[in-house]
Amino acid sequence: GDLRLEEEAAQLTLTQTEKRLARVRVLHEQGGVSTQDLEALEFTVKTSRIHYRKAVTERERAVVRAPLSGVVAEVNLTVGERIAAGKVCFRIIDATDLQAELFVAVDQLADVTLGQPVIAQLQVTPAVRLQGTVVRISPIVDPESGRCQVRVRFLGAGERLKPGTVVDVTVAKEGVR
Repeated sequence: GDLRLEEEAAQLTLTQTEKRLARVRVLHEQGGVSTQDLEALEFTVKTSRIHYRKAVTERERAVVRAPLSGVVAEVNLTVGERIAAGKVCFRIIDATDLQAELFVAVDQLADVTLGQPVIAQLQVTPAVRLQGTVVRISPIVDPESGRCQVRVRFLGAGERLKPGTVVDVTVAKEGVR
């Protein structure tokens, strides 16, 4: 958008001043232009080059690069917004392995351990079952709800489901596989 236009305008200005400088040099050699006027135009060309390089650099820096390939799950930008380096613009997920966030009551938390198997069933198609594993148990309990966040991962589930699919998750009892 605007950065490409700024770059194009800077390039046109540079081209124009370089052509004018070439003509003025010929006139200077013939005595038709003073040395002071030639030096002023040389300064203008140097300034135009700097503006052009700055426009190119700004456009190149405006490219947003993802640290990994995947699916854009969240956008944290508005159209036309200028962003600072380091701002999180998008949340990208690897849609091969899906995760679910569970909220487990404190009195049931003793029954949940890292690595414990879980089963997920699609609400719309209960016959579809996915096997997963508890990968994180938050150390923080929400004082209002009395629940703790537990994250489970379903390896390869993205090949069968889309991110955001609603499932019912059952945490298997210890010793049951």
